[in-house]
Amino acid sequence: MDGWFTGKFEYAVDTKGRISIPAKFRDLLSENARFHTIRVPKFRIRIYPEDEWEKKARQYENLPETEIFDEYRREFYDSQADSDMDAQGRITICAAQLKQIKFNGSKIVMLGMGKYIEAFCAENETAEFDDEERKFAEKYYAVNKAIRDF
Repeated sequence: MDGWFTGKFEYAVDTKGRISIPAKFRDLLSENARFHTIRVPKFRIRIYPEDEWEKKARQYENLPETEIFDEYRREFYDSQADSDMDAQGRITICAAQLKQIKFNGSKIVMLGMGKYIEAFCAENETAEFDDEERKFAEKYYAVNKAIRDF
């Protein structure tokens, strides 16, 4: 991928769970690009193009086999889904991920974050953590700190 995803866009999700990738983002990608999505804290998902996903997955695979890392790896791969961009520039967000971000039928914000896109329900942009989300966030940030420290 050449360039960076930047900008903030709002889109509706259709009844099949499809959402448009902003045209500005599509310009950086090849036709029929493949994306991988994972849950991250704050009721959000991250959308990675294939090449960036491979780098991210490799980081998790290189972590030592410890209880916290193994537990997070399970959540990481359990929450992961992939989708090919269709001819209309849409990808599918699976029902489980829509539930994780507390999607309630409102619009989804697509936020360019450099080499990936973050997506979240517009009404939940400033949502507070509940206990489950707080525990997930603690694991997520601990694992990502360990990756940086390696």
